[in-house]
Parts: sequence; C-alpha cells; structure tokens
Amino acid sequence: MPRRSVLTEAQHAELFALPESEPDLVRYWTLSSADLRVITSRRRPHNRLGFALQLCTLRYPGRLLKPGEFIPDAPLRFVGDQLGVEPDALADYATRGPTRYEQLDTLREVFGFRQLSRPIHAELQAWLLPIALTMVGGIDLAWILMEEFRRRQIIVPGITSLERMVSKALLDAERNVGDLLTGSLTSVQCGLLDSLLLQHNAGRISILAWIRQPPGRPGRRAFAEILERLSTLRAIGLEPVLLIAWLMPIVTLGLALLLLGIVIALGRTAWPRWFAALANPVSLVAIGMLIARILPEPAHTWLDGAAFNLGWLVVYAVSTALLWNGGRSPVASRDEAA
Repeated sequence: MPRRSVLTEAQHAELFALPESEPDLVRYWTLSSADLRVITSRRRPHNRLGFALQLCTLRYPGRLLKPGEFIPDAPLRFVGDQLGVEPDALADYATRGPTRYEQLDTLREVFGFRQLSRPIHAELQAWLLPIALTMVGGIDLAWILMEEFRRRQIIVPGITSLERMVSKALLDAERNVGDLLTGSLTSVQCGLLDSLLLQHNAGRISILAWIRQPPGRPGRRAFAEILERLSTLRAIGLEPVLLIAWLMPIVTLGLALLLLGIVIALGRTAWPRWFAALANPVSLVAIGMLIARILPEPAHTWLDGAAFNLGWLVVYAVSTALLWNGGRSPVASRDEAA
C-alpha cells in the first residue's frame, strides 16, 4: 500500500528552510556568550563557522545541515559577523572527512541534542494523537511536531520520517473518532449501517446516496420520499447515540462555566467577583432569552433559538470591557478577601 502523503513538496521545503529574515535570525540564530566560548575553541576559522552553523541549524529549524548544503547569504553573514569570520571561509569547512562527524558528537554532548530513538519516537507519536484529533490538515500538525522536536532538543529526522509520523497521527485520529462513533453500536446497527452502501432499488446509486439526495420540488411525492428516507434512518436506532453525542459537549461546557463562576466568586481571577453572576450557564441562557424576547420581528423569530449564543456575546463583551485595562489583580482580590 503506498504511503499516505499529507504534505506537498512546497511544505517540505518550508518546514526545513533556514531562517533568512532579520527577526527570525535574531530570534533563533543569536549566539550566547556560552555558545561563543565553545565555538571559539575550534582552531580554524572555517571550522568555527561550520560548527556555529550546525549549532544554529540544530536549534532552528531543528535538523542537521546536509554535506555541501547551500547556505543563503543572510544567515551565513549573520553567523559570520558574530564570529568575526568571513562567509567565504565556509568553502573550506570539513575538508577532512571525520571533522563534521566529530563536531556533531560535540554538539550532542555539549548542547544536549538527541537522536530520535525508538522509545522517543513512540512517545512523540502518542503525544501527537490528541492534537491530531483537533486538526484535519497535515501542515499545521507538522509545524507543531517540529516545535516539539526543538523543545525537547531532538534532532529532526528526514522529511520522510516526519511526514510518516504526521500521517500516522492523522490516521490514528480518524480511527479513534470512528471507534468513538461506533463503539456503542450493536452488531445489528453496524449491519444496518453497512447495508446503506448496498444498491438502492430505484437506481444505480447506493441507499446512502439516495438518502442524501435533495428532496426535489415541494409536493406529495417529495414529502413521501422524505418520510421513506427518515424511516430508513430511524430503523437503525441511532437516536440514543446521537443524543448522547449532542449532550456531552453541552454538559462539559456547563460544568466548565460553573467551575469558572466559582473561581471568579472566590476572587482568584482578574475579573471582579460580581462577574460570577454573569459567567454561569443559567445567566447565559436567561440573558439570551431576554434579548430575543425584547427584539422586534423578524429579529425575534430569527434569534429565538440562539439564547445561549446571545448570552455568550453579552458576557464576552462585558469581559472584554472589564479586562481591557488589565482587569482586577488576583492579588488585590485576595487582599480584599482577607
């Protein structure tokens, strides 16, 4: 089976590109006094420059420089200026074969860089799964993984290995979601769901495709077809499963808001304590219902079912106004409580 590709060639290059803009160079490739002490212990200028470039590249983007890799002028001069070495000196770097590998050993020993071992690979793959559950694109997940490599000082492997990790995380996330959706289904329900892929009597399309078709022009026949499709879906018996899936995030959000209100009331946040009267599930719904009631038609009809969202809007607006100038210091709140 061919490997699943989740990144384009342009994204490959972007992930592994060396920084060239001045802000990025200052942020990622500025050498500290401790760095310079280690670097200047190299005897020849070209080895000092090559060693420093390897160090900077390991820090960002987090990979090794390839033998003979072209270094753009901006990063080359940025590092050379810090060392007092001319960029042209790089041409003589690692003319002796073992030099480059000796320097890599030193970089690992002195600065703590590590190779991607199997245990670390498995640990990172497990760490990546919860993040992949919240994403659908490979490039965003790849950037997060690259940042984690850098944070842990793990040398980023080749782009093929990196993409394979991202691809596996996305695939595992899809399977995880599938298991969550189907884990509570009975064998009969699974069989009925599978039967939706069978050919429909009315044509050469599957039953699922038939169900997803638009109803067509309003009329008795279209209404009868809608009822038939609805009966087909209800026969599977998914209502309890869908109800649980619908209620779980609502219950979780309600509990989180309740906890937030308690913390605010205790004076442990930058909000004033009275804000707890607004930041709770009951107030959100009440505020939204009140707004919807007092609005004239047709706004009343349009917003009648959006009470919770309207309440959120009001609470966010009040919260923004309260915190615009820094809000209330938690320390001050505790002092008042004392």
